[in-house]
Amino acid sequence: MKRITFISFFISLALYLSGQVQVGVQLESGMTTLRDISEEEIVPFGLSGATFEVSLNTYVYPSLMVRSSIGPKLYFRSGIGYSKNSFDIDLLYVQPQGGIRHNPTLSIDLAYISIPVGIDWTISTFRSWSLLLSLELTANQLVSSPDNFEEIIRERIGWVDRKSYANFLLTSSASLGLQKVLSERSLLALSVSYTTSISSLTNKDNSWGFFLNMDSSRMERTGFRLTYLRTLGV
Repeated sequence: MKRITFISFFISLALYLSGQVQVGVQLESGMTTLRDISEEEIVPFGLSGATFEVSLNTYVYPSLMVRSSIGPKLYFRSGIGYSKNSFDIDLLYVQPQGGIRHNPTLSIDLAYISIPVGIDWTISTFRSWSLLLSLELTANQLVSSPDNFEEIIRERIGWVDRKSYANFLLTSSASLGLQKVLSERSLLALSVSYTTSISSLTNKDNSWGFFLNMDSSRMERTGFRLTYLRTLGV
C-alpha cells in the first residue's frame, strides 16, 4: 500500500498545479480472461502440465476520476477505483501412475485497488460531440485473492500461508469512444476499452504447482467505459 500512497501523492500534486480540473465517476464492465499460460510440466506435482481451457468471465471496475487540461484538447487523467477479476480454468490432468484422469476447475477471484494515470485526446466532430482517445497505465494493489486450488489438488502443500499472487500488478489500456458535452460544466463519454497486464499476476518465488505455469500468463479485459465528468469552479 505504500507504493499506492506514494503514487497518489504525486498525482494529487500534479493536478493541483495544473489548469482546469474536472471530477467525476467512471464505470467499466466487460469480459476478462487469461492468456499465455504455459502448457509445460514445470514440476511433477500440483497439476503442473495439465491441459486447460480458460473461460470468459465478466468484470466490473467502478472508479472516481479526475481530469485536468494540459493543452488544446489534451488532458491528464487519474483517479482511484476497485476492480474485481474472476477466472475459471478448466483443467485436465492425467496422473502418471495409473492414468487416472482428473478434470477440476480452478476458480480465482482477484480484487485490486487501482490508480490509473493517463492521457485523453479529444477531436471535435459535430457540435457538442467529440472523438475521445485514452491511453493509460494503472497501478493495481492486490487486496484479496481467494481461490479453490487447495480443494481441487490431490497433493498436500508444504506450507500453510500460500501467497501465489503478486501484490502489485501493472496494466496498460487504450480506449476509443465518443464524448458529449451536456452543459458548460458537465460531459458524458462512452468508450470501448482494451486492457492487458504488463507484469505477472503470480508470485513466482512463492508459487506451487500449476501457479508456476501461470507466471507467463497475462490478463486481458475488453469492455465498455461510461464516464461522467463535471468541471470544478465557475
